[in-house]
Amino acid sequence: MKTFSNIFPILILIVMFSCKGEDRSIVHRNFNSEIILNRQQFDTTSISPIPCPELGELIGTGEITFDISGDGTNDIAFEIIDLHYYNGTMPDTLDSLAVRARGITVDILDNSTYGYADALTQDASIGGSGNWSGNTVVLGTFAGAGQFNGHGEKYMGIKLKEGSNLFFGWVKLYCSVHNDTLKVISIGYNESAGDEVFAGE
Repeated sequence: MKTFSNIFPILILIVMFSCKGEDRSIVHRNFNSEIILNRQQFDTTSISPIPCPELGELIGTGEITFDISGDGTNDIAFEIIDLHYYNGTMPDTLDSLAVRARGITVDILDNSTYGYADALTQDASIGGSGNWSGNTVVLGTFAGAGQFNGHGEKYMGIKLKEGSNLFFGWVKLYCSVHNDTLKVISIGYNESAGDEVFAGE
């Protein structure tokens, strides 16, 4: 009897941890796509600001789209823009690039409610709670604003809509400190409508 009482708590823990993966069908897709706005050669690891662009240099990458659900329709778009061309003159002490994401058929998790997408860590829960945005969101911009730039690989929460069904998922991203490079690494989403997913799952 004493042996059973020692094993019982271990059995409970095994059951609890095994439930996380039970009856869960997670779709995964690797992109490993790099979006770069390369105005000129500079050290992107440096904390010094990027020099101002010369007239005629690139003002943006344009939107790069991705099909998350694999149905042949683009679901999300990313771009890098140079704010000099949208906001006029900016101080040389500020980086002028911004990385943005736009949901085409998805909403993006933005608990800031100010258009700055949440940068989630691995295993963060993504589900029905939180503020979901159907608008363009910022991943990184000047003065260190945004939650992705310079923070390594992070996850952006997404909500796919198919009729009345909602599917929760994530996009794994890397945004450089100067916002000149965005890597769209991979995606995952739960095929079970309405059920949460864990970032990186």
